[in-house]
Amino acid sequence: MFQIVLLSAGAFLDILGLQTMVIIFGMISLSLTLLFFIQMKRRNIILEHQVKAEPAAEII
Repeated sequence: MFQIVLLSAGAFLDILGLQTMVIIFGMISLSLTLLFFIQMKRRNIILEHQVKAEPAAEII
C-alpha cells in the first residue's frame, strides 16, 4: 500500500507541480475529514465519554 501512495505522490509531483499537489492533497484531506465527521454525527457515534474528574488532592 505504501508503494502505491509513494508512486502516486511522485506522479502528482511530476505532473502537477508542488503547489498544485499541495492544494489537491489538502482538499482531499479536508473533504475526507468532513465526510468522516458527518458520518459520525449522522450515526451518533461518540468516541470518548466525558467524565468529570475528581480532584486528586484536597484544596486547603
